[in-house]
Amino acid sequence: MSGWLTSPHDAAIAAIALPNLASELLEPVLSTIETAAAGRLGTITLAALGIAEEAHRLLTFGRHALSVSATPMVAAAVAAGDTERAAGVVCNGCVLAIGCGVVQLVVIRLWGRAVVRYMTPKATGRSEAEDKAAAELTDRATRYLRIVGTSHPTSASLPHATATHGGWYH
Repeated sequence: MSGWLTSPHDAAIAAIALPNLASELLEPVLSTIETAAAGRLGTITLAALGIAEEAHRLLTFGRHALSVSATPMVAAAVAAGDTERAAGVVCNGCVLAIGCGVVQLVVIRLWGRAVVRYMTPKATGRSEAEDKAAAELTDRATRYLRIVGTSHPTSASLPHATATHGGWYH
């Protein structure tokens, strides 16, 4: 293990990286648990979960781009000794992230059903059972997306805060 820690900064970097690594490793495990729980509720619920999660990923793309871009901006300012500029990037980024979260919440509340409907099978009229299943799938996916979407304004700033923290201390 001594070959791993060759720099005096490695311990500080590991202290930042290990919680992030744990989070990245836990995400698929939690997703699997969520999928298993939804699968026990039936195939329509499982399909609704998959559609809603993909719609959610689509709608949160911009927020993640913001957090990824903040890290090097903060790191560059800190490396230049300009902590005031670094603090400004952090503050502006948090405001933008929360603003993105609010916009995402509004989009989900107003147009979430349309996004889900675009991603779900359409009623064909071939059978009443198929049409009923398509409508139920759309309803469940929309409800799930709206529930998850209520966290956007507060959760929007967390990836940004994590990214800027990484930029500040690297």
